Amino acid sequence: MEQQGYGKSSGPPQQSFRGKDHDLPIVGHADWRRELRKTILSRVVPRLSEIGKEAEGAPAAETVPPLTEAQVVQFSDMVLAAAVPGLIKYIDALRADGLSIEAVMLQLMAPAARRLGDLWLDDRLSFLDVTAGLGRLQGVMRALGPDFDGDVPGQIHGKKILLAPVSGEQHVFGLSVVAAFFRRAGWDVTFEPRIAFDDLLILVRAERFTAIGLSVANDRFLPALPAQVQALRRASLNGDVTLLAGGPAFLLDPELHRTVGVDAVASDATEAVQMAEALSGQVVAAAARS
Repeated sequence: MEQQGYGKSSGPPQQSFRGKDHDLPIVGHADWRRELRKTILSRVVPRLSEIGKEAEGAPAAETVPPLTEAQVVQFSDMVLAAAVPGLIKYIDALRADGLSIEAVMLQLMAPAARRLGDLWLDDRLSFLDVTAGLGRLQGVMRALGPDFDGDVPGQIHGKKILLAPVSGEQHVFGLSVVAAFFRRAGWDVTFEPRIAFDDLLILVRAERFTAIGLSVANDRFLPALPAQVQALRRASLNGDVTLLAGGPAFLLDPELHRTVGVDAVASDATEAVQMAEALSGQVVAAAARS
């Protein structure tokens, strides 16, 4: 199926609304939602990303190179040994050189947590080592919280998201970073890092969420994900809930969302917010007018 105008299709011709540069076919509710989501992900989200870079002042940000893998390794080694004040001092030096706090979260802290998890899976670190390191990272997160949140108001648009790891997943630091980005964007966030799946179903039956985000770090949990996604959709009080997924397990194959049943897979916290807002209709019209 071609992207422009949704391409050609077999069968009888469909009535359509003429849009600015493509047609929107009149189809069944489920098909309509699928086509709309495809358009949002292929056109709206990339445009939002460009707009966001312009708003943040991209020319100034370009003068600061992204962090290297060596810096991530150095920081993750520090996390295993240094106290929280020492870690904050290291981060303060990076920020003094022009690194944004968003980059600290996405390019340093989240990859460091992921590296600790990988070292544990390779039996190069003990569970206690990883737990202690992640505890220090959480301490750094709390310390950076006021700077990261800035003057952003509370929930500004009534959108609610539920964030949880897939059943059995233990690595949740990256998801806590995602939660921080959603709160900063004005979302009402329910973050459940240790909830049992049955309790998760009870929660979505009782409370109306705009979106649900699931995190998968270890790919051994992927086979169970399609059934869990289906169960969440059936149980959701919101029949149009947006299902997002992310985490290291998706990095090698972002197209996995087609087989696991979620609406989209986000590569990082910034993209997760953009996808959730676009797919939930928060900014589709505004982006189309730009």
